[in-house]
Amino acid sequence: MAFDSFTTYRSPGSRIGSSLFGMLLAPVFIIGSAVLLFYNETHAVRTADSLTAGAKEVAEASSAEVDSSREGKLVHVTGDAKPDGDLTDPEFGVTTPGIKLTRTVEIYQWTESSHTSNNQTRYDYETKWKEGLTKSGNFKQPDGHRNPTTVAYPGKYFQAQSVSVGAYTLDPALIDKIGDSSPLTLKEDSLTLPEGAQLESGGTIYVGKNPDKPAVGDLRITEKVTAAGPVSIVAAQLGSKLTAYTSKNGAEIALLERGTQTAAHMFETAQTSNAILTWVLRAVGFVVLFIGIHAIFGPLSSLASFVPILGAVFEGGVLIISFLLTVVGWFVLVGAAWVTARPFLAIPLLIIAVLAIVSLLWLLLKRHAARKARLAGGAPPIPA
Repeated sequence: MAFDSFTTYRSPGSRIGSSLFGMLLAPVFIIGSAVLLFYNETHAVRTADSLTAGAKEVAEASSAEVDSSREGKLVHVTGDAKPDGDLTDPEFGVTTPGIKLTRTVEIYQWTESSHTSNNQTRYDYETKWKEGLTKSGNFKQPDGHRNPTTVAYPGKYFQAQSVSVGAYTLDPALIDKIGDSSPLTLKEDSLTLPEGAQLESGGTIYVGKNPDKPAVGDLRITEKVTAAGPVSIVAAQLGSKLTAYTSKNGAEIALLERGTQTAAHMFETAQTSNAILTWVLRAVGFVVLFIGIHAIFGPLSSLASFVPILGAVFEGGVLIISFLLTVVGWFVLVGAAWVTARPFLAIPLLIIAVLAIVSLLWLLLKRHAARKARLAGGAPPIPA
């Protein structure tokens, strides 16, 4: 493993220019946060409502035969998922039964990380194994840290053309949901290894001269297979095919889990996943909003940074104010989204937002009054 570093220093003009550019981008982050939060709330409600309705409508169906009376309805089916044939990775001659075959490729390459403090940035360069090729042309210091521009054997994904569960065939979108892959044990006598490739003892294909001393551009390749086995499905029955079910509010239901699971369990899991995703996107929206609001104060922070102590104090104050404004803005945006998505819960949330705004204004006015009182009494002013 190789390691190198490179340090740059930001001039006052560069810092101010960057902060002005950030301020111009601030509306983009704020608007983007608003769009994300509105979409997230409406999508979460639609999904939750469709799952609630689907849990009441779903009917049990046997995988042994197609029941025409279930045509077009939401059904729950369990059985063994079986592909129509073997899967093959032709470049290495890998052939195996299964639903999916994934070629995972790690590349030994240069990576860049940066650390900024005291108006200087240190760029660290390190060689390591990593999936996906990093473009070294985008490095701050590409010279001496060049990665290859192409990969001889990129990662690939092979999926069975048809997968059946008893008398039913699965829509490709449902096949995509079948997970739980495991490394495939490879044997050299059953492989077709290209020139420059060798099979390591652990079953990994190595492309390069010396696995003990890897060079930039060397590859480690593993094959993973998703095997056939029991699955549980909640989807629409269309003829002998299981596909996504469109609920009355337009949301789609297409659930699949490994093993034999009840419909009630699957809907409960889907509701939990929907709630987790909703909170993750809420957190992302909060962070994006904070970045936008904080960027507005960027030029002021850059100017204050010319005075070392004042700059640190000012930046601390800016972070606090930006955070408080973000909290208020986040509640307002989510509350506004709920006016259409969840009207019964929107009013309490908007009340919280209003109270937060009032509290923030009260704190600022109280601080201003305290400063005026200290100045009137001849005391030195407190920091802004």
